[in-house]
Amino acid sequence: MSTTLKESLFMVKTLGALNSIKAEFTKDRPDFKFDYIKINGPKKGEILDIGLWLAPMLAEKGLIRVGLEDFEAEVFNAINKEKILGQHQLGPLPQDFYQKFNLYIRLKKDDQRIKIHVYDLIKIRISKIIQMAFQGVEIDKLETLLTPEEIILFEKIKNDLEAWYSSVFSDG
Repeated sequence: MSTTLKESLFMVKTLGALNSIKAEFTKDRPDFKFDYIKINGPKKGEILDIGLWLAPMLAEKGLIRVGLEDFEAEVFNAINKEKILGQHQLGPLPQDFYQKFNLYIRLKKDDQRIKIHVYDLIKIRISKIIQMAFQGVEIDKLETLLTPEEIILFEKIKNDLEAWYSSVFSDG
């Protein structure tokens, strides 16, 4: 049973939400007691790893501050690396890059500047991915460079190109 592109991307996004990001608590949280078990609540200023699925809800309620400054630097470094590498090479991106981007735009709705830079990075990378799929590069040579979303895109483009070639150049 084959999955559609939409289903594959949904699975990647869902699994990616299980990743975590560093967050600073902005308020003391109460301790939690259940029978004989006590869990200490985080204190103001404490930095913990928070699941990407939970971080937007806590940040929107003002309970945490997510350190997204690192993401901005990550974007600018990735753009520069892609430009330096040229048209035929890809630089690596963190596996959770697109999850962090979605979190960033959800929490910083007004920051159009970073959105534009990420879209520029995506255009550069998609162009390279298409070129590599066209050249028939094997996925095992790219797995460490591509995010899960980009692997799905690469495989889809490569399969579609192969199907197109066999249709166009068939004898029948």
